[in-house]
Formats: sequence, C-alpha cells, structure tokens
Amino acid sequence: MLANAWDPDPGDMGHLTASMVGEPSAGGVAEYIEPNGTIHSPALKDGSFAYFPPLHFYGTATFQFDVSDGIMTSDVYTVTIDVIENPPSDSNMSYSIYHDQVLTVAPSGVLADAFDPDPPDQGHLTASLVSGPNAGTLSDYIDSSGVDHPLLQDGSFVYTPAYHWYGTATFQFDVTDGILTSGPYTVTIDVIENVPTDSDVTYNILHDHVLTVPPPGVLANASDPDPPDQGHLTAVILSQPSQGQLSDYSDPNTLAMHPLLVPTRSRSTSPIKRQSRTMWAPITWPRATRATPRTRLPSRRPAC
Repeated sequence: MLANAWDPDPGDMGHLTASMVGEPSAGGVAEYIEPNGTIHSPALKDGSFAYFPPLHFYGTATFQFDVSDGIMTSDVYTVTIDVIENPPSDSNMSYSIYHDQVLTVAPSGVLADAFDPDPPDQGHLTASLVSGPNAGTLSDYIDSSGVDHPLLQDGSFVYTPAYHWYGTATFQFDVTDGILTSGPYTVTIDVIENVPTDSDVTYNILHDHVLTVPPPGVLANASDPDPPDQGHLTAVILSQPSQGQLSDYSDPNTLAMHPLLVPTRSRSTSPIKRQSRTMWAPITWPRATRATPRTRLPSRRPAC
C-alpha cells in the first residue's frame, strides 16, 4: 500500500508507515507472513497485510488507512477488495436403455462435465433434482460396497422405467458450489423398444396327411433387437388357412398341449379337394421356421 506513498521532505521518504483506520467492511486484516515465516507486524506498517473474507462471502470489501512520516499524518485512503464468486456450469446429458431394464449411473454421472471457474469450488460441486422424471422413477445409487450415494449429490442415480413402457423420459437438475447455483439442466433417457422380425416359410405334405410343427415352429427365425424381448416372442394368427384347418400342437413326450400360435380369431374348417393323384399342398404362414419331420397317418382302402 505504500508503493505510491510520497513525502516532499527527502529525509522522511524512507520512514513512511501506514496504519488502518477503523475496521474492514467485511472480513478481517492481519499481518503478512512471508513463506519463510517472517512476520511483518503490525499489519500495514510497511504496507503489507493479509485479508480474510468471511466464509462463503463474495462481493466488495473495503477498509481505510493513513500514512505517517512520524510527525504528520496524511488523509485517509481506501483499499477496495473484490471477492469474486463465479457460478458453476454443466451441460445436458443423454442416456439410452432397453425397456424393462434399469439405468445405473455411477459417480460422477451428471457432474462429469460440471465446471467452476473458482479453483476452491471445483472439488465441491453437487447436483440436486429440480423436477421429474416425467415417466419412471429415480433412486439412490448403491455401490458394490453397499454404500448409499444420495440421489444426484455426486452425480449418480438409478432410473427405473415403468413396466413395458418405452419412449423418452426426462428430468432436470441443477448444480451448486455451496454459494451459487446454476441450471436447470436436462437429462434425457431414451427407453428403446424395437419391432421383432421373422420371415415367411413353406411346408410340403402329401395329401391326406397331417403337418405337425413343434415349437419353436414359425418362430425359429424370429428375432428381436431388444435383448429383454428375445426370449418372450409369440406369434399371432392373422388369417386362417385357405384350405384345411389349424389346431394346437400336442407334445407326445410330455403330454403338454401347446396353444396354436396365439389365436385371436375363431378357427374355420375348409375341406381339401381329393384327387386320384398324389398332391403336394404348400401352406404358408407370415412368420418363418424350418421344416419339421412329416407324420404319416394310416390310410383306409375303399371297400371292394
């Protein structure tokens, strides 16, 4: 503070000292201590000092001082200290999961991109829920050691969609350094449901024979890009055969009755026209499978 001090009397120039007038408007002033431990006491005497703002204080602090040559004292001067606090920042986040699965986000999660320009605050950022989610539920993340991490505090969370629900879920959070808060920011979770696929299939049988197709039958080539669905695919009858009829498959090994596909319409019977020659009758379903062994039924010769 004495860097700009001046005395018109040459003999006094090397003997100027400063002293504080009153108290700082916020915080406190103390002696300056050099890295080697040398203490410059009292504060301000040689122009040096240490200023300590109150905890979490930011804004403008002032204090006043005067200068003396040991005989006369100057006017009062003001020291202004700007205590800076910048808000943290973060960004929106996106995740995706398949339906009926749980999204688990470990620390640092939604705080992975969080930043605070004030170095003391960078390691103390926390997040908190503002609103949402619009679908499903949020819960605390529990690590492999069984430690419960409060929801979003360290950026972690667990999201559980509603059963069989798919679509876009969102929730909002903000970030604080303990003094200032920024946000809200949005987390978008795409809960995915893809359409299963199958293919056409053709079977051949002799006339007056029965075609028996065991499981998986027309689902042999069916697939679903969603892992949770792959073991739960079922087929549905969209239209009845143009000739003949369909019936449930009975497993001869277990005596179990397997429902015919997943019937949604009543069955009808259409007789197959008899011919004197051997006839191959192709039967086509809208979903594919591999061919299965034919079952030959006993035939009756006409009475002579």
